Amino acid sequence: MKIEFDLRQNLLPEGAPLLPVGALCKRARGAVRGWKPRLRSVGALLFPVGALCKRAIGAVRGWKPRLRSLVCIGILMLFFIACADRNTPQAVSEDFIYNYYQRADQGAALLLTDLLAAEKLQDELARVQGVRMPGQLVDEMPKIEYKQLARQDTSEDQVLFNYELRIKPRGMAETTRNVVLNTELINGEWKVVNFDEY
Repeated sequence: MKIEFDLRQNLLPEGAPLLPVGALCKRARGAVRGWKPRLRSVGALLFPVGALCKRAIGAVRGWKPRLRSLVCIGILMLFFIACADRNTPQAVSEDFIYNYYQRADQGAALLLTDLLAAEKLQDELARVQGVRMPGQLVDEMPKIEYKQLARQDTSEDQVLFNYELRIKPRGMAETTRNVVLNTELINGEWKVVNFDEY
């Protein structure tokens, strides 16, 4: 089965040159040098994209140029989706679940918290300090899946989430826990301000 897709005809204006994304990123890298430090750091985000595209182009050398271009465009789209705004109550609560429950990384979870939740995590970090080095993750973690059961917007700067955690330790029966997360907008950033399990 042969798939034909004319990238110029369908996505680009007529007569537009079809440049490899790696070359575009290389041009961006050169243009960033004269920028102020803050703008330069934003421009530096293009470098990993260029490296990914360069690898993708190398991996698909046998493919037609149009198909290679589509692969690079797909990588770019995935990159920009991954860099989406994480300063939302939903994203902060999911990041907290991931770091605290799925990875058992209290230090990373602490960055997402404030008020009572931060106090709870600092106490927990103090308790495990003698057992674990800072930044050291647990070797064997059970498989933990989560599902959002409810979301309640209590005000425009407070959102309450209820999650169900399914914990599947190796060689043991699966258990279920519910977690309530309270998020709040503090100084322009969404933070988990309290969490509880039942």
